[in-house]
Amino acid sequence: MESLLNDEPGRVVVNTHVLDSHAEPLSSPPPAPSVSRRLAAEFLGTFVMMVFGIGVDCQTIFSKAGSCAYALETGAPQVSSDGGELSINLCWGAGVFFGVMIAGGVTGAHLNPAVSVTMALRKELEWSMVLPYFFAQFLGAFVASAVMFLNYSPAMYHYARKCCDGTDSPFYDGCREDTAHAWTSFPQRYESVGYGFADQLIGTAILLGGISAIIDAKQRRPHPPAGPFTVAASVGALVVAIGMSMGYNAGYPINPARDFGPRVFCWMAGWGDFVFKAGDMWWWVPIVAPLLGGPLGSLTYWSFVEVWLPQDAP
Repeated sequence: MESLLNDEPGRVVVNTHVLDSHAEPLSSPPPAPSVSRRLAAEFLGTFVMMVFGIGVDCQTIFSKAGSCAYALETGAPQVSSDGGELSINLCWGAGVFFGVMIAGGVTGAHLNPAVSVTMALRKELEWSMVLPYFFAQFLGAFVASAVMFLNYSPAMYHYARKCCDGTDSPFYDGCREDTAHAWTSFPQRYESVGYGFADQLIGTAILLGGISAIIDAKQRRPHPPAGPFTVAASVGALVVAIGMSMGYNAGYPINPARDFGPRVFCWMAGWGDFVFKAGDMWWWVPIVAPLLGGPLGSLTYWSFVEVWLPQDAP
């Protein structure tokens, strides 16, 4: 039962919170966002993240067309591109930042089924919302793929004419893997499915371990929890760091929706079942491995750090 203490006329202390009995009553907390609003936020946040990510991949790959043409004319090596690994990593990080800023106030900005599953295991998301979130995230990635396909189709065909041997189509042998790689992931030719699975497991574990630390309010005591901008910037920087350190083997998808949505779009847009057969049937790895790696990373953080932090505010 709450204890009440009258310590001064006109003032009441309720559980150490001092209220002025002559002041206007405090407004009730806002209602929880509806399911439709939560799904819309996940869709839009994922869409924005993917527009930046797919856009920088398309620009980096397809801008090589000018270098290819020059190489054919002069015999010089093909070297130039309007982008590179650094711009890819930075732009993906920026996409994550803006996606988190958009959806963070409504859902916490999962933008990734591995995050949703991990939050459900941490009892911070209802299990009944995991599949709806996954669908909204998948749809956001799919629609972003379609928008970037519309935006970059002329550049893609120009790239096929200038850089692909024996074909003017971006969908045929000698070109299709390079062009599809602007949308979805494929492992390096030396990378087996087993090592690729480990790559995605480790990358997503680092992602969710880092996110668990970023959102852990106990880490910042006695200061307030991290604000929305700080969380978004920190998660974006984390993605940049993962890309710079672990992007070579398979392009660090570390997100089932980020990989599967564009892969399904590529299958429908002209690449066909190649996107599911390539890399020794690689397509399932960026789905299953992150769903296991995310909880593993969060559990590791909880076991080594979070469980030892004081549970009550000092």
